[in-house]
Amino acid sequence: MHFEINLEISEFKKENTSQIMYRNIFKNTLQKYHNYKHIYTDASETDHNIGITIVTENSTTSYKLPPKCSIYTAEAIAIYKAVQNNIINKETSHNKYLILSDSLSSLTGINNLTNPTDISKLIQDTIHVASQKGIEISFLWIPGHCGIDSNELADQEASKAVSSTDTQILNLTKCAPSCHTRFGTGCSEDLQVYPSFCIITSLGEAYTFFFREIVFVE
Repeated sequence: MHFEINLEISEFKKENTSQIMYRNIFKNTLQKYHNYKHIYTDASETDHNIGITIVTENSTTSYKLPPKCSIYTAEAIAIYKAVQNNIINKETSHNKYLILSDSLSSLTGINNLTNPTDISKLIQDTIHVASQKGIEISFLWIPGHCGIDSNELADQEASKAVSSTDTQILNLTKCAPSCHTRFGTGCSEDLQVYPSFCIITSLGEAYTFFFREIVFVE
């Protein structure tokens, strides 16, 4: 499995980099992807709700997630939905996509091929399906809240997704013990102690998310 995750902008630390510098670095980095279709993702949370948004040149798609979902999981699910909604499930002649996220932990997780979390494994598998269709997917980390227009739009739309009563709720199915036993994604002790949900893919595969996941410090 081969895909590019470009984290080079993260080498410039926020405490030493102004917003103008970040925007200039981003502009220069983006020149490498001039023939890619750009997809921005983001997540937002309050005490009671959590939402995600996927922004393309022509569309914005938002979802609400279960309130116990961690922000790490939400950011990763936004990336997953970007791959699924905007690439695999739509007929298009375009075959190069750049997914831009300000979640360094999510992108680092996707890059972990040895021991990925369930959501990272789900993204990896979806990328593999896309590659079999001749679709090339790359990822770029971008700094949040630095005046990058489409990233700011994604942030605003994710916040709207949290507060709006009209936001589509992502269909996560609450796991049963048989689900964990069958797919090997958890154990009975986990199920008793931690709330969990899973996504059933179009291929019938289950990916389980325990809301005890480590929230990586970026």
